[in-house]
Amino acid sequence: MPAGGSASVPAPRAPRRRPPRALWHPVPLTELGFVFGGIAVVVGVMRGGIDDGAVAIGFGLLLITVAAIELCAREHLCGYRSHVVLLSFLAVVAVHTVVVAADGSLNGPGLLVTDGLVFGGLAWWLRRAFGVLR
Repeated sequence: MPAGGSASVPAPRAPRRRPPRALWHPVPLTELGFVFGGIAVVVGVMRGGIDDGAVAIGFGLLLITVAAIELCAREHLCGYRSHVVLLSFLAVVAVHTVVVAADGSLNGPGLLVTDGLVFGGLAWWLRRAFGVLR
């Protein structure tokens, strides 16, 4: 044992102080996705909501979702901030949508188990990856 009386433990890496830069760094594409997505949602609501503005609302929500996924994945995979639950949940939504679209008869407990397995497996992997990156 060292003189201090404790076993030698490697010091944890210091967390990043600045968020990671996007590949397109000088151009704020992620932020523009949030802004234009928000504008599209507002335009859709002002056009009449679900009746006449459904396409604009859907497009706006899609832009916001893509921007959020990009930001969360970049921050998580660079070890800046953990987004395990959000990234796992979005993957479950994607898998669930594909499974239901491919086979509309699949529902109930089997689909719930599939969702749970996808969420649990991806959350475990993302948590381990974040721990290694940090």
